[in-house]
Amino acid sequence: RPPDNDQPLAALAFKIMVDQGQRLTYVRIYSGALKFGQEVYNSIKQTTEKVARILRMHANKREPLEEAHAGTIVALLGLKATSTGDTLCSRHHPIVLEPISSYVPVISLAIEPVTRDDQERLEPALERVCEEDPSLKVHTDEDTGQTLLSGMGELHLEVIIHRLEREFHAHVQAGRPQVVYRETIAARAEETGIFDRELAGRRHFGEVRLTLAPRPRGAGNSFASLLAEGHPAQGLVPIIAQAVTEALEGGAVYGHPAVDIAVALTGATVREGQASEMAFRVAAMTAVKQGLHSGQPQLLQPIMKVEIIAPEEFTGEVMGDFAARKGKVDHLLAKGPVRLISGLAPLSEMFGYATSLRSQTQGRGTFTLQFDHHGYVESSKQ
Repeated sequence: RPPDNDQPLAALAFKIMVDQGQRLTYVRIYSGALKFGQEVYNSIKQTTEKVARILRMHANKREPLEEAHAGTIVALLGLKATSTGDTLCSRHHPIVLEPISSYVPVISLAIEPVTRDDQERLEPALERVCEEDPSLKVHTDEDTGQTLLSGMGELHLEVIIHRLEREFHAHVQAGRPQVVYRETIAARAEETGIFDRELAGRRHFGEVRLTLAPRPRGAGNSFASLLAEGHPAQGLVPIIAQAVTEALEGGAVYGHPAVDIAVALTGATVREGQASEMAFRVAAMTAVKQGLHSGQPQLLQPIMKVEIIAPEEFTGEVMGDFAARKGKVDHLLAKGPVRLISGLAPLSEMFGYATSLRSQTQGRGTFTLQFDHHGYVESSKQ
């Protein structure tokens, strides 16, 4: 769509922020014009919302606008359902812009409120910060009942906890950071899951045959049905696909989500009068769990891209410590009086690295961490 003012509206929400108690949605307008009081269509969530105000932001100063045109970045008030990455457009000329991708969290820590008042403040505060930061996730551990905060690194979570205390007056106690692991398989596995039981006076039977095969790192999970057209179980394929997805969310071996696995439905047995959605659901989940066990399960850990800047005289000591943390140096570049060391290292070995680097370089060393990929945990390789 051409970036002209006379074209239908197309805008991308790229940031959510709460300022002075008001929810601001920052958008970049790619085509068309946006007017004060106009109704806009969210093509991702398929909802319509009304723009209460349009603001041009100058640092912490706001300039109200009656209209905004293509090429401008403005903040909108009044949008309650829109989140980061959503497309705003005209309902009569819908369009979906490429969404903003956010990284999957790689580190978690347990948090709990200090007092009852903190507990009341904590839930809305967490909702607010998660809305503003898509790379931050909050969930409750089913086994322990603890609230787990997941993010992109130690510093990320540290900043969020300080924000909870400073902006929302919600004081929390935090546990030790924990790495978010994944699991996968290294070998192809064929398994059959059977559910055959009498419940409430009725026989329930379902038999599902699945093939699980490893995929390249980062390829994600996939599901395909290889049943012939007209197969009696054809109508149950969506139920089986959903059960497979749920079974992969909690790996059978280590309990972490299973990734990079191709699942194929190769067969199913339907008994007339005994087939039920529940039976095929349980049978599919059983086959997946068995396949994860028999397919040479492997544990995966986050591997981080690390860039270290340190004075030349400390390079040897810094590289020695990096190697001791199972880091692999890719490049060593000279930049005047400092050296830039870049490489890969497991996140589990990088806890407390900021303090270690400062002590090695007399406080003059800095580093950055960014998620790169999931790699094998050496002890799990068979």
